[in-house]
Amino acid sequence: MGVEYKIQADAGDEEDVPLDLASSLMAGLTVSFALRFEFKAEPQALAGAFGMILPSFKVLGGRLAATPAGMVVRCGKTCVADLIHEVREGLAPNFEGPIPTDLFDLAVECAPQGDELGKAPLRLRVTDFDDCQIIAISLCHALCDAAGIGAFLSAWTEAYAGGSGKRDITFDRSQIPPMPFPPGSPPLSAEEAPDEFRQLHHTADQQPDMPKGPLEKPSFVSARRSPADIARLKQKCKAMWEEAEGKELTAHLSSNDVLCAELISCRGIEGEVFAMNMIMEYRALVGASAVFGNMWTYLEFATKNSLAAAGDIRMALPAAMSKDFVVWHIGQGMNVTKPWPGKLFMNSWVKAIKLSEVKFASTASDIMLGLPMLQQRATGVVPMGAAYCVTLPQCDGGVKVVGVMPEAMGQGLAANDGGGVSIAPA
Repeated sequence: MGVEYKIQADAGDEEDVPLDLASSLMAGLTVSFALRFEFKAEPQALAGAFGMILPSFKVLGGRLAATPAGMVVRCGKTCVADLIHEVREGLAPNFEGPIPTDLFDLAVECAPQGDELGKAPLRLRVTDFDDCQIIAISLCHALCDAAGIGAFLSAWTEAYAGGSGKRDITFDRSQIPPMPFPPGSPPLSAEEAPDEFRQLHHTADQQPDMPKGPLEKPSFVSARRSPADIARLKQKCKAMWEEAEGKELTAHLSSNDVLCAELISCRGIEGEVFAMNMIMEYRALVGASAVFGNMWTYLEFATKNSLAAAGDIRMALPAAMSKDFVVWHIGQGMNVTKPWPGKLFMNSWVKAIKLSEVKFASTASDIMLGLPMLQQRATGVVPMGAAYCVTLPQCDGGVKVVGVMPEAMGQGLAANDGGGVSIAPA
């Protein structure tokens, strides 16, 4: 079982932090990931440093509660988090595939049950192996998104190094457009999409005709891509788009553009068009960089069904990088009566988490999603025949693509140029 450390901090008077509807609906959804360190930090020092940041990130030690006005995170003087430390003999599991469930202290049953508070929405487990230390983090998705994870990791490591770990963040979303949930909700505005937004937002009657069957042989796939791999992929994507369009692509392709295109090209679906959703975090676009919580929406792309998709994505993205688009798009809600079947859900943690700056006794050498998180995502995407992928940062500047996808898609990644690919049955 290990040794349990109660992390308690005086976060001021008791306070209810309201959750927006979208975050409340994610009370049963967990995010689980692990960090690998070659040198071992003292668990008591890790717990002490986390206690220092709790006054800033008070919802991490709160509990979800139901009120007549909606779901809240109840926090304050009862602000408590948990850290469990365990020592195991032998070598740690590698970070090529999902991190096993037994390395997590899972954040489960976080949603309130009637008048009773939910269980701890964030839990930390530190396991020392012969060769390394693994810090596994499980949290309720209602608390925050990837940007929030990056923020508290940065503060935690600063506090461990002797700094304050204090951050000037806010939980007030009252002046911010709500996230567009749930799917099928009526739009807040009846305004039709301006022409420059049409490639980023599609109504139900505009959905591409994609295969509607469930995934065959769903798999958990992980593929590493080095900076050199990505550079080669950019050249291929650029050439293919220019051939299809008959003109030069002057815009710079990002790593995320070309990784999306590589995944699309490996899906093996016939047809000219492919459908995908890309998660976009929009704090800065609406002047709310200091808000801690969930602030993301889907961009809906219908791209070429090949590596040329990278150019389609890049050409459409400038329209998304504006407050006008975000406010309009969120106002439309998830204006889709049903999800696009067969598509790709794409999320990136690369900008949110700077792995080279996550340092305790040593700098984090790797990051990987947990098996519980991927299993939970699989229950949502497999019946749709969709793929779900997250790109994770790597210390060498490359990325790791991790997700739930058809076995054939993983085999396609393995056949391409690049690093090793891990494929395990889902």
